[in-house]
Amino acid sequence: MNWIIKIYKFAGNIKVLNKLGSKLGSDKLQTALNFYNYYNDKKPMVYSGDVGAGTILIFLVSVILTNLVLIFINLFLSLLISIILALIVSRKFYYYIINYYKMRYLNSLQFLDLVYQDFLIILNSTNSIFDAILFIANSKYPIISKDFENIVHMVNMGETPETVLLEYVNSISNQTFRKRMTNLLSYDLKVDNKNLEDKEFSMELSSKYQEYTKQLDTRLTILIGINVFLPILTTTVFSFYVAINNFFILLLLPFHIFILMLLKKVLLKREFFILGDDDNGSNEFNELILFLSIFSNKLRMDNAPENALIEALSIYNGDIKEILKKSISDLIMDNYAIHQVFNNLIHNLKSNQSKIILDLTNRMLEKDSKETGDRLANIIDNINLNRKIVEKRNILLKSQQFKVLILLFVLSGLMGLMTNIIPLFNQFFQVFMGTEFTEIVFTENTFIDLVPIAFTFSIILFITSRVITQIIKLKKSYFYSFIVLFVYLLIVYGTSLFFT
Repeated sequence: MNWIIKIYKFAGNIKVLNKLGSKLGSDKLQTALNFYNYYNDKKPMVYSGDVGAGTILIFLVSVILTNLVLIFINLFLSLLISIILALIVSRKFYYYIINYYKMRYLNSLQFLDLVYQDFLIILNSTNSIFDAILFIANSKYPIISKDFENIVHMVNMGETPETVLLEYVNSISNQTFRKRMTNLLSYDLKVDNKNLEDKEFSMELSSKYQEYTKQLDTRLTILIGINVFLPILTTTVFSFYVAINNFFILLLLPFHIFILMLLKKVLLKREFFILGDDDNGSNEFNELILFLSIFSNKLRMDNAPENALIEALSIYNGDIKEILKKSISDLIMDNYAIHQVFNNLIHNLKSNQSKIILDLTNRMLEKDSKETGDRLANIIDNINLNRKIVEKRNILLKSQQFKVLILLFVLSGLMGLMTNIIPLFNQFFQVFMGTEFTEIVFTENTFIDLVPIAFTFSIILFITSRVITQIIKLKKSYFYSFIVLFVYLLIVYGTSLFFT
């Protein structure tokens, strides 16, 4: 039981907190708790009142601790920052179970299509549901293989494979997988029936990917806007209480960097992948798919796997030919088993998606080579469909590059202007702090006086520019980030001449 769950249970045992915490329940939380408790081998059970109580406890502790640290600066500022940080931390605690459920669900979307392909090939080869379950259990699928290990254990304890598997399938949120597996388990175990089963991948993950792509424009705008206007706002409020040339303003720097990284994670985090989307920009996976398409065709022509591999290499003439040639020559010269050849390829290739597809092919070859050719061809067809979706996203990112650069330059100019205006707010605020107007002396701010605020804004602007240009896959990200910073400093210097 991890420490977050321990805090949930500790706070849940406090009646007042449990009663208040139960008011924070939601359908989303309850669904996640049902899922968590179903898969959690280590008791105790976690309830919505526990989560709510833990959230309230963390909020109160965060407020108290942050105030103890910042109270020496200013009471109002300390209270404001402590409440903001407490809300962020307590929200993180509240969403721990929800994110746990979301992670499990997205993992199922990533791998269930491949699990289904595995299941079909074993079922077609051995005509045994238990053999198919055991094969998945011995595979390396995150989370899912462990679930199938539990199914094997229950079958060994006397349960029927069909009953236990159907119970598991019904607990999965992926509707496409549930439908296919339910239909598959309802068939008599005849090869003809299974061959008629729909082999297409589910569209749920692709739909989520397309939805994420459509929201990318709005999310980028929000990310840029907040990380420019929030520093201006907080620095202005800070200037009401602390002299703007005071280096205490640097305390805002870690706060805003934290906000930037948090917003990036919340707005742009994609906790899933689709086969065909290679974020590292390498062409390795595409070349491997080209080779495997040739290999699958040779397998479907009823060639032995070793012969199919050698013939595919003789036809293929792409970028990874030397890597393939080295591993396949080991098959010929040193009499390696074909599974050792695939293990070597998995080790030598760098792309995570390359490793996934090679591992899947290697395991399928253990049962039936011709069936492997059919399944592999189907997987490659779906990867090619996914590529069209990925290409649309890349086009969108390219279309955003000019817009984002213009926005960054405009906002750097705005921040440069505000760097010189904010010190005036500090002087005017003296009126509201009880100083007689006739006693106020408006001092002239030199460029040196602006160093603390200029340094703070410069770091925030540079990091924001760097993060955003990386997101839109802009080449020379560092170069453009420095240009944005240079524009900011130029505006600061130019407006400082105007105000002096």
